[in-house]
Amino acid sequence: MGGITDPTIYDLLENKLQTTLPMSTSNVDIDNAAWLIRGLGYSGNRKYSQTLNNIVSGSYHKKLKKYATQALENLDKYKKWNAILADKSQYTAEQSQQNNALANALRSDDLELMRLAAKRIMDDRQYDDFILAVLSNELKTPRLMADNKLAIDTYANMAKALASSGNTAYRDVIENMATASSNKKLKNYAESYLKKYY
Repeated sequence: MGGITDPTIYDLLENKLQTTLPMSTSNVDIDNAAWLIRGLGYSGNRKYSQTLNNIVSGSYHKKLKKYATQALENLDKYKKWNAILADKSQYTAEQSQQNNALANALRSDDLELMRLAAKRIMDDRQYDDFILAVLSNELKTPRLMADNKLAIDTYANMAKALASSGNTAYRDVIENMATASSNKKLKNYAESYLKKYY
């Protein structure tokens, strides 16, 4: 999910990308280069912006230009996010790096990062008790809840991640959201999750 900032890893990605780019004309090669470009965006390191800008301004496939543009936007975002994800002062010793990074994201003050973590939990089906407990705690007191699209979508995804585990120990959290949330849209989401997952 991120949190890896070691430039030696991203230098390897950049070198591989620069080797791959001239041959990126077939669908397979374009897809491979696109993944490398996305990886550079996750570095959060501006040292790769020149390589990405060269792709945007060069005579490359439109898909590669699109991913390079997105990666340039992601550099600043991931610079901030990687620091949050890798903050070991918040880590729980017996948990994996991935679990600790997810927990850091969920407990952060960045709604977009919290939403990304919730989606990653669902995509990876990461439903162990540690992660579910963090989700539950954040949903019981939704400290960043506001009447805007990002906040509603973030907490809806977090509730969906908790409910989609099917773990009945956390059903009351979703029930409480369905009955007591001050936001009508969030209440509706919670009601739908109760029907779908329990």
